[in-house]
Amino acid sequence: MMNWKRYLVVGAVLLSASPVLADSITPTSIACVMSVGSICSFGKTLTVDAVVGASVASVGYSVVGLDFTEVPSYIGTAATPTSYTGSFDRSITRNFGFTVAFTGLAPGDSSFNVYGLVDGVRVATETDRITVVETEPIPEPTTLLLVGTGLLGFARWRKQRH
Repeated sequence: MMNWKRYLVVGAVLLSASPVLADSITPTSIACVMSVGSICSFGKTLTVDAVVGASVASVGYSVVGLDFTEVPSYIGTAATPTSYTGSFDRSITRNFGFTVAFTGLAPGDSSFNVYGLVDGVRVATETDRITVVETEPIPEPTTLLLVGTGLLGFARWRKQRH
């Protein structure tokens, strides 16, 4: 029984020494309503948190990006840049900025997660809600003016002819 208590205490010490990472994506959620063919664009920042302690902070990472695998097929996605590549460590907090564009490809309404990735591992999550609606094209005022002027001209020409 005494050995069991030793292992329990050692386990508790190891757990308390483990770092808690607070990596995050801001903004934490986006809501957008758009029509088919339109684009909803905004900025996202993935913050990779610093860790106190030389042994953990010296752990490096080399690729930071976003994961759009949960985005439904009726929404197109693009991120600029697609990822950051370099030699990074957790000695300081680093912010990686992305411009994200969602394009409405077909009507639909969905909530989905976008994940922040560090070396291919999901480290942060945020939820977006995108609604894509089908819209009828609305004629421009100048188009109506042009058509109206053409009809008036045609009527005048016809009146003069008779």
